[in-house]
Amino acid sequence: MGTYSVVIAEDEKLIRNGIAESIAWDKLDAEVVGLAKNGQEALVAIQTHNPDILLTDIQMSGGDGLELIKAVNRTNPDIKIIIISGYNNFSYAQQAIQLGVKEYILKPVNIDELQGILARLIESIKEEQLLRNDFDRFSAFYDEYRQTLLDDFFRDLLFGTLSDEDIERGLQLHEYTRKDSPHVPVVLYSEIRTPIESNNLYVTLKKVLNPYLKKHALQLESLFFFPNEIFYTDITIVMSADKPSFNTLGFMADLKLAMDSLSEFSLLGVGVGELVHSLGDLSFSYRKAKTHALFSMISGFNVRQKTDSSESNTIPLPIHDTTKQLYDLLSQSDRAPLDAYLKSLEKEISYEDKSIEYKQGLLRNVLICVLSAGDELGIPVRKFFPDLMTLYRYSNLKSIEELFTKISWACRTITSQFATRDDHTGIDLMDKAKAYIMAHFDDPLLSLEIVSEYLGLTPAYFSRLCKRAYGRTYIDYITQLRLDKAKTILQENHQMKISAIAADVGYNSSSYFNYIFKKAVGKTPKEYQNEFHHE
Repeated sequence: MGTYSVVIAEDEKLIRNGIAESIAWDKLDAEVVGLAKNGQEALVAIQTHNPDILLTDIQMSGGDGLELIKAVNRTNPDIKIIIISGYNNFSYAQQAIQLGVKEYILKPVNIDELQGILARLIESIKEEQLLRNDFDRFSAFYDEYRQTLLDDFFRDLLFGTLSDEDIERGLQLHEYTRKDSPHVPVVLYSEIRTPIESNNLYVTLKKVLNPYLKKHALQLESLFFFPNEIFYTDITIVMSADKPSFNTLGFMADLKLAMDSLSEFSLLGVGVGELVHSLGDLSFSYRKAKTHALFSMISGFNVRQKTDSSESNTIPLPIHDTTKQLYDLLSQSDRAPLDAYLKSLEKEISYEDKSIEYKQGLLRNVLICVLSAGDELGIPVRKFFPDLMTLYRYSNLKSIEELFTKISWACRTITSQFATRDDHTGIDLMDKAKAYIMAHFDDPLLSLEIVSEYLGLTPAYFSRLCKRAYGRTYIDYITQLRLDKAKTILQENHQMKISAIAADVGYNSSSYFNYIFKKAVGKTPKEYQNEFHHE
């Protein structure tokens, strides 16, 4: 008994029985479940057996073949249809194509040709069944892990690895309804005093944060944890806002109250990003939140308690504006503006009416802004400090003079490395990047971070170079490379399975490859492959 079923509708008994007896059905893993001499009998057989394939004459007594096909399309749209006809008529063929008929062959029937057509259709049925099975498994998985998958989506948004099309597809997949609301990321540098399961941690945090979120017209969308070389974990929160703005300082104060109420946590730093009105801008806001959190942890201004009325927890300079200012200064070939900035900073810390604490806090903050600006210029922090713990210890133990000297040295180093890079416009670097990507793009694990590490750049800087050099994001660029290679394979290998081609071009999931290919090309890989086979 075959896996795949076939109904044959033909008013000439000799032809009908001849096809049923001449095809090697066992080689196709198929069997004939119904023989019909007209359209009415064919419909009964189809309703009874729901076959995978229908072979039908185009003109029969007791019902026109085209009318039969229309009826089948209404009741059994997944059936693959082959027309067998003695009429070499373009009008018939055109109507058949419009009705979705897969094959149109003329009498007298060539059995070998029909055997090949049936084999191709059964192969396409197998591919579709695999896709449906993948979809069913994914649907069940998604229902169970909906929030986890939404967290993964937001994590990718924060890392800036999604193209505009990826974002739109993710929004549709997750049925996310607040895409038009402003969003803001928050980063908490925290030490967990008491071991706690991540699921319980999520529930605990959500419970304690919700009253304050409601107070500020914010809604928690995603919450997850990242390991960190300094702390047990970084807690990252993504929120949507009901209003176009909110009181950042007031929210930070309430956030600290919420975290201080938990015995399991010791809050060390808080960073709030900018409220963005496009989800594609979340990655930029997230980088600012991370810098702000590190900034507040090292300076101690955001998280320490007041010991007397004279001590302020106000940051002595605006972090985002200062980082942008330093970015502009460090990227200029003219050193005079940077020298002027350093002289003004040196003058600021020379005033006797300023406390030692103020001067130390100011210099710590400037150091973080310098390193952040260098990071955006593609000069990683590790060029200056092997890890964040070293930076933390350095900024908290060094004297005012040593901190200022370190700032001056870091500025000179960043400016020098940026100016003397092989080509700081990125042309030579992108040639090197292109060669590396071309050699490895079939690796599913190849990522923006891996290529950035190979080039000695930060992911943020390399991402900007990609957009400038290719006119598209890294994800869009590597996707196009993979699809171009897939097209070549599909054209040259008519029998190669789609799952094997997907793996060859860097996709672990054949269903995802099918989706990406059809979205870009307008047809499935199998349809594209069959076109060249027919030619």
